[in-house]
Amino acid sequence: MTGTILQGHVNVNDTVEIPHLKVTKKVKSMQMFRKPVTSAKQGDRLGICVTQFDPSQFERGYVCAASTMSQVHGAIVSIHRIAYYKSVISSKHKFHITIGHDTVMASLQLFATANREGDVGFTWSREFIYVEELNAGESSNSGFYALLQFEKPITCMDEALFIGSKLDLDVNTQSCRIAFHGKLIQSFTDADYQKTKLSDLKVYKSKERKGVVERIVDDYTVIGRNLFKKETNIQSFVGMKVELSTGEAGVIEGSFGQSGKFKVAFRGPLNEDTKSRLSAAGKKKSKSASADEVVSGSESVEILLSFKRYIYDEKKAMKQT
Repeated sequence: MTGTILQGHVNVNDTVEIPHLKVTKKVKSMQMFRKPVTSAKQGDRLGICVTQFDPSQFERGYVCAASTMSQVHGAIVSIHRIAYYKSVISSKHKFHITIGHDTVMASLQLFATANREGDVGFTWSREFIYVEELNAGESSNSGFYALLQFEKPITCMDEALFIGSKLDLDVNTQSCRIAFHGKLIQSFTDADYQKTKLSDLKVYKSKERKGVVERIVDDYTVIGRNLFKKETNIQSFVGMKVELSTGEAGVIEGSFGQSGKFKVAFRGPLNEDTKSRLSAAGKKKSKSASADEVVSGSESVEILLSFKRYIYDEKKAMKQT
């Protein structure tokens, strides 16, 4: 076998692995430019003779120290857009991923740090924002990451470099087909990593729901509607913080009736202006007017519920800051 040492060194009598074939062999002899050598280092062009090996089984690939390379089923990577690539790079799209000699298809899930200017790198303890699309203006920014889910395992080293391409574009196109590049940060060698590891990845989507105050109960309590559907289990939202469009902050105390209405409790009394607006809306209500007609008036007060939903959380739990 002939090749170039990419990193490390090798000596005669070392045991090397051919990960593509999942076999290990002993180095019998080595040559550099037809001269026998007993050792070689990074950058050397080298011919290696190993014991009991059929060369027809191996055309090109890697030879390495045992357990240096792994079959990877998925990976968390840093990602940088190529400025000349003009098409869309978005989550859930598939791209050709090239690592070393191999190219495989992979689906893409993009995410980023909240403060990209102060990015200190990926760690499992950090939270990340789900990103729908990697825009052209963000091509050189740090703080963008992706989850690559390979359609079949690919053999590579830790922290390997990769490129992502759209090789299925028309070969006659004049546009660049290389979309992005980056480096592997975390490799998943377990085929069941989606069940065993992804729940530890804290990537969230920001969610927002809006309802309206139907009526005031007292200075510390209001009844709200239009935030939930009739069939929604409001118990899942009990204790979550909400904010009125007039500025008061409260918590959802529980359901009210069976039509999706709910109670909101406040620590302090409602503002006088808020009470005036709600009282005015209540006075406009007649026996023939529907609740929707009442809350759609100019005096209506909105209820805003904001929360995070983590996309890899099996329980789809909602969290607030």
